[in-house]
Amino acid sequence: MSIVKKINEILNETDKKKITPQEALSYINRLQRRGWQKRRFEDPEWVHQAEYYLLKRVKLKDIKIPGAEHPPIVKKYAMSKGELPPIFLDYRMMVIDGIHRLNAAKLRDDKDIMAYVASGNINIL
Repeated sequence: MSIVKKINEILNETDKKKITPQEALSYINRLQRRGWQKRRFEDPEWVHQAEYYLLKRVKLKDIKIPGAEHPPIVKKYAMSKGELPPIFLDYRMMVIDGIHRLNAAKLRDDKDIMAYVASGNINIL
């Protein structure tokens, strides 16, 4: 099964426009466990910086990218058909989770991507 199909299964389980920080962490951990690193986040402070996360379409040019990428994963995502799974952004539009999906969207020359954006009362850490 392709990585995008696996992630789309997760998306079907989390088909909400507004999610809590705990739901965000659960979603990210399900993606991470099936991803290339097979890791799990405990209870990171950054996920609790927002009261909730709203799913919205975001222009790629507005997103700030930290760190590096893993080219084989980016290529797999880029070769997939259809919309990529949502990424997570903090209140500054910095990527929290989804750097590979973001870079794949750029590689495909997409103009935007769906993202859960930190919203509501923001607790700056």
